[in-house]
Amino acid sequence: MRALQNGYILVMIVLMVTLYATTTALNDGEAKSIEPVPTDYLDDPVDSCTNYERYEFDVPGIDAHEVLIKDKECEVLIS
Repeated sequence: MRALQNGYILVMIVLMVTLYATTTALNDGEAKSIEPVPTDYLDDPVDSCTNYERYEFDVPGIDAHEVLIKDKECEVLIS
């Protein structure tokens, strides 16, 4: 009966040490974790078949122009 009692105490000590070690390891990992970045869900979804080309002019007073261009590779894949 004494051996059973000693075995129970040993199992409980191992369990407590394991729980303590895992909780301290998890808490240390949280300090170094990456924080979430807020996202704006009202933005347009990213379309990989279109992109913007920006044209800049050397003449003062004329702003840069952005033109929406469809990629030719996507047109080939669709047809």
